[in-house]
Amino acid sequence: MYPILFRFTIGGSEKFIPMYGLMLLLGMVAAFIIVRLLSKAPPFNGKLNTDSLLLIIACTIAGAYIAGFLLFMPEFISGAMNFKEPVLISWGGITGGAIGAAAASRLWKIPPASFADILSPAFLAAMGIGRIGCFFGGCCFGIHTDLPIGLAFPPSCPAGMTEQPLLPVQLISAAYLISGSIAAALIYIKKKNLAHGRLFAFSVIFYSAGRFIIEFYRNDYRVFFIGLSDGQLFSMFFLSTACIFLHKTKLK
Repeated sequence: MYPILFRFTIGGSEKFIPMYGLMLLLGMVAAFIIVRLLSKAPPFNGKLNTDSLLLIIACTIAGAYIAGFLLFMPEFISGAMNFKEPVLISWGGITGGAIGAAAASRLWKIPPASFADILSPAFLAAMGIGRIGCFFGGCCFGIHTDLPIGLAFPPSCPAGMTEQPLLPVQLISAAYLISGSIAAALIYIKKKNLAHGRLFAFSVIFYSAGRFIIEFYRNDYRVFFIGLSDGQLFSMFFLSTACIFLHKTKLK
């Protein structure tokens, strides 16, 4: 566990670089590189506008921040949580990224279905690398387990305040998402007679199903509605939307 990568002093004030923030940055860089590489294939042939990707990244970050603020608004208002340390929510980032992708598609006249297909592996990779950051930060932690894979977290992090050892759901999620990203990228490269947009829909289903299941094994489980967490509710929404899309495209 290395929640803080570096500590240094500037102007008499101590600064630090958190591993969580570094992993988020690496996830965004990886996503950018993946999209650029995949865009070299048809129908883009290397002509994808870089500004469109920067817009999506900005919207993803904004969406994650806004969702975190709304979800924990009472804690921020009461002072129980610090405005300087905002919470990032993954489904908020996905929603913001989707809005950014839709806007970019319209602004730069990018084929939306094809655009969504090359964004799919990138999003899965970014989410997977981000989950590694969750592990280092000791957040999004799992339930207590006596299995050999159980891990103990230091008292200084959120996970350290619960009964140890814990199921490393962050690393399980990371492995799941990164393997899905690799599979999606290979499918895109090798695609044959795959209708535009279907890879995106399958990737959404892959993410949503995994997220829905893993939530049951999280110890920071937030019951939001009908016994389900906010992550599970949004996973159900994403999954149903993708299934409807697949059904409608199959009928055409």
